[in-house]
Amino acid sequence: YAAPNGESVTKLIVTKTNVGGNYGAFDDIVVVAEAAPENVTVTDVAITNHDFETGTTGWGVVNGGAGAPAWGLLEGSKSAQISPPAAGVYASVYQTTGHTISSRETFTLTYLAGKSNWNRADNVGIIYYLDGANREPITTLNFGASPPVVSVHGYAVSRVTALASDVPAAAYGKKLGIELAGRNSNANAWLTVDDVTLEVSYTPPVGTIFRFR
Repeated sequence: YAAPNGESVTKLIVTKTNVGGNYGAFDDIVVVAEAAPENVTVTDVAITNHDFETGTTGWGVVNGGAGAPAWGLLEGSKSAQISPPAAGVYASVYQTTGHTISSRETFTLTYLAGKSNWNRADNVGIIYYLDGANREPITTLNFGASPPVVSVHGYAVSRVTALASDVPAAAYGKKLGIELAGRNSNANAWLTVDDVTLEVSYTPPVGTIFRFR
């Protein structure tokens, strides 16, 4: 079958109703042609001060800070320092973006991370939606202790993905946000993060090319 607009047909569905009799007569035959999505779009979500070159401008701070780390930078002249105030306590920087969540979207958060002293702080990346004043996690990924920052560019690339199937319906119509957190079994452990990016991929639904009966 040649689709009317040159689409690539991936499924041809034929349904029929047996109207009885020994002769197997059929009626109400429906033929539907469907095509797989071919126009997946990927866009960058704007992150204010994504490289922390202006401190924590645009970011909320929970027991953290930003500046030139004493134990090495990741990129540029500043990186964010996340320093838990006590053992087992999270500290973080977070930002709610202007992106409104809809169905069929996948989100990918990427950033650089390293530890800025001898204590091994856990590196935790979070993608959330804002529900009123609450940051509700969609996906949380603990990478464990990040590598030592021995010099500029001493870091690991961290990537957190929230698949469309991970996103609850309660998140639709809400704003998308990201949070970078550190936690350690000891106090005075610093996690250093930098160069934050966020992508959204939208996959359109399978489309019906034609239907006749």
